[in-house]
Amino acid sequence: RMASLKDLGLCLDPGLKHDRVVVPGDRGMLCLVRMLRKELHEYERAASQADSDDDVAIQRPRVVAFFPGEEEAKAAIEPMRDALWGEHKLCVLLPNIGVNPLEIMEQFKSNATSVMLATPNSVRGLDFANLTHVYTMYLPSDDPREYLHLAGRVGRIGQMGSVSGSGGRVTSILRPEEADQ
Repeated sequence: RMASLKDLGLCLDPGLKHDRVVVPGDRGMLCLVRMLRKELHEYERAASQADSDDDVAIQRPRVVAFFPGEEEAKAAIEPMRDALWGEHKLCVLLPNIGVNPLEIMEQFKSNATSVMLATPNSVRGLDFANLTHVYTMYLPSDDPREYLHLAGRVGRIGQMGSVSGSGGRVTSILRPEEADQ
């Protein structure tokens, strides 16, 4: 018998926020870019207000956006880069496209980049500290263990979470036909 999300519920950090966004047709990328821009804008606003208050620590967003395969991920590179501005930079961890994965991982770990585009398999066995957000695009929801693997990226003990300081956020962007699974 395959585990259900209810069976795996005890494995998820209760401080995580889980969102499901159902978007029609080909609107998923637009939805992802808008949500990402909003979160980065909120961070910049909160950081500028915190500059005057030395006691407030605002964690810079650290985001991983997962795509089902490398082709879908490659198609997202340009729209995601266009959506980012200022100090927010995108790195792409897709080992089959020929870019040095070790260099990409180091860029992300050292905060040279704050948004990583990846596939679930490209990050298996890797740990990136202080992630605040995970976005999943059209990933199959028939295996809850896969969701647990991806959601756990932001559910590490002791992480500060997002701008609101309320824990990490996992957002699944789904097509209408995937919403009932």
